[in-house]
Formats: sequence, structure tokens, C-alpha cells
Amino acid sequence: PSTPDTPDTTAPAKPVIDTDLTGKAGTKTPVEVTAEPGSKVELFDKDGKKIGEGVADDKGKATITPTTEIPEGGVTAKATDKAGNVSEPSVPAKATKDTEAPAKPEVKTDLTGKAGTKDPVEVTAEPGSTVELFDKDGKKIGEGVADDKGKATITPTEALPEGNVTAKATDKAGNVSEPSEPAKATTPATPDTEAPAKPVVDTDLTGKAGTTDPVEVTAEPGSTVELFDKDGKKIGEGVADDKGKATITPTEALPEGNVTAKATDKAGNVS
Repeated sequence: PSTPDTPDTTAPAKPVIDTDLTGKAGTKTPVEVTAEPGSKVELFDKDGKKIGEGVADDKGKATITPTTEIPEGGVTAKATDKAGNVSEPSVPAKATKDTEAPAKPEVKTDLTGKAGTKDPVEVTAEPGSTVELFDKDGKKIGEGVADDKGKATITPTEALPEGNVTAKATDKAGNVSEPSEPAKATTPATPDTEAPAKPVVDTDLTGKAGTTDPVEVTAEPGSTVELFDKDGKKIGEGVADDKGKATITPTEALPEGNVTAKATDKAGNVS
């Protein structure tokens, strides 16, 4: 007659909690445990309450997502093999609260000319943190969440007022950062609609008809100065320097008659 198999009565080795639980109290961060392959691995809080369960794979790794937030204190694991043998509890891994504030965020968007708008504001902050935007008076004007690359794009809930805008980040543990360096929101510049003063042709053109002698004109600094013959045909162009002087060499011989100049400023206004 065959001999019956000897029952497995050997308990598995006690598991090892591999995850560092520093700063993980109050979260449901997955916990990795090494245990006998194929065994059921249970996770317990400091009071012995079961807070999660998993199965060790063929490499002896079990990743357990807690069913409740991990409380502060020692967390242990036990392994139960397929024969029902239960291991000794693991060495406790101490779960502590995250008390470290996130780094202060950075407002990346240039807010020049953005006052009075609801243009989105990009902020870099700790990934996963809630990022709040504040105006110069400390009033909250928007909120977003930083993605896994630490980018939060926040659309203001109201038009940005003039003045400094700051951001604060709050991590998942409720720790709040220092405010960011301020980004100054300014109103858009008023369009320049004023024509430059009319230029003055300084060169005496007596005896200059039929030549391409340079013609000096005084005009608004930085403006483009155009030269015209008596029929309004353009015969040259230059730019007034920072002293308002433009020296224009005619593109063709000056005809007899009156020569005039017009100045166009950088905003496109014509004298």
C-alpha cells in the first residue's frame, strides 16, 4: 500500500515589508512585501487590525493596496501558505505622517499685459499637489492640480487684477508650501495712435536736381522716413536715429521741384 503524503506543517518564513512607510500614514500607498511564493499575505496595523491582503507571486513579491488609510505606528505582515500554515509576523515597518511642506511653486506664465484677462496661468509645483493662485490682496483666484510632471494650468475664476500674483501648493498630507515668488500682472499697453510730428528736410536742395546727393531729414527717433518728389513718387527711405536724424540717399536723381518727407512710427502712425 502507498504511504500517505506527509502533511505540510512548516510555517512560511516571516515576510519582509519592503516599502518605506515614512510619511505614508494617512495614505493608501501600495505596500510591497516579500513572502513565500504563492502565499497569502495580510497586512495589519499597530492594533492588529487587518488593512489589506495580497498574494506573493512566483518571485515572492506581493503588492498590497491598503483598504483603509494607513494609521500611524507599526505595520506588520503575515504569510499563510497553501497548506494553511501561518508565519510569524514581520518586523514592524513604522508608518509616520508626512509633515514636510512641498517646495514653493513657481509661476511660469509671464503676466505682463494679462491684468483684466482670464488667461490660463501655468505653475510648476510638487506632482499631485493642489495649487492655489492668489492676487496681491491674498484673495484666491484659481486652483488646479499639478500633474505627474509637476505642471498645473490654472484658469482664473475672475479677471486677474493688477499687481502681484502668487501660488501655494498643498500636498496630499495637507502640508502647505511657502508662497511662490510673485509674478506681476500688468494691464495691456494702450495702443499708440498718435502720429509723429511732421519731418523737416534739413538739406538745402538748391542746385541738387539731377543728383543723388544724400538728403538729411529730422524726424521722430526710430521712425521710418520716406522722401517724395513733387508728384508724390517715393524716391528714397531711411530711419531716424536716436537723435532724430535720417540721412537718405535718393534711389534716383532728384527731379526739379518740391521734395517732401513723411515719417512712420513703430506703431504704424504716419505724420
